[in-house]
Amino acid sequence: MKKVTSEFVRNIFYSGQFGFIGDREVTEKIAFFVNNNYLILTKISIATKEQYLEVCTNPAFTSLRDDASGGSFEHVALKILGQVHIESAYGVWSKFEQSFAGYIPDVQSIDDHTICECGHTNNPEKLFAYFRHPEVRLVIQIPYPNDTDADIFGYEFQATPDLIPFLDCESESVSQSIKNILNNR
Repeated sequence: MKKVTSEFVRNIFYSGQFGFIGDREVTEKIAFFVNNNYLILTKISIATKEQYLEVCTNPAFTSLRDDASGGSFEHVALKILGQVHIESAYGVWSKFEQSFAGYIPDVQSIDDHTICECGHTNNPEKLFAYFRHPEVRLVIQIPYPNDTDADIFGYEFQATPDLIPFLDCESESVSQSIKNILNNR
């Protein structure tokens, strides 16, 4: 993907009618990582808007998928469509709302290679926690669509080999700065 702005990243993670601007520092950090090839970002097609609306408004879909419960009908619909996408694109089944890396991802492939977050994500920094687990290859964020969208898109993040060493170096630098401050008191 071409260069991205922090506003573009913000719109990926903070979407929907109850969305808020979010943590600007985190969205700037994610944009930096994409623009400097620490993260690869790919826009992917998840479903049509008609499929999304059918899942949202048809109680048969949501009642049959009690394991996907949690959140609004729109959120459940994104989770179900995310699971369908993971199975069709990567050939692996996935589970809903299971603890992983200190978080509870909306959808997670049973081999832990793919994590999917849907709708409004309060803490996009969890992306980095997921990638700290070597089995995770992809993290997909599926934002809520807006009224003019004809399709439901997701944004697939893939870590490059340099991401975790960069994050480790950054953590060490922050820790050292804190130690310096405390030692100078």
